[in-house]
Amino acid sequence: MSDPSFELEVLDVIEESGVLAEIGKHTIRSTCRRFATLNRSAPWPLRASLNLSARELLVPGLPRTVRTALLAAGLAPAPPMIEMP
Repeated sequence: MSDPSFELEVLDVIEESGVLAEIGKHTIRSTCRRFATLNRSAPWPLRASLNLSARELLVPGLPRTVRTALLAAGLAPAPPMIEMP
């Protein structure tokens, strides 16, 4: 079980350092690529959700980042399911 206070501290450091957007972009792109690979080998279409923090939703250009990552991975730019803890 993870420690929520530690996770918040890590997120604070990432946000204060100014790299939250870049880490988010990298994570979204790599996840879409991996999901596309899994989806191609699955016997039926898979579904996935994107779990973002409230802070990540405030990153400028997030919808464009998600759309670009989906298209680059060959996934349909259908509305993704976005979860917030």
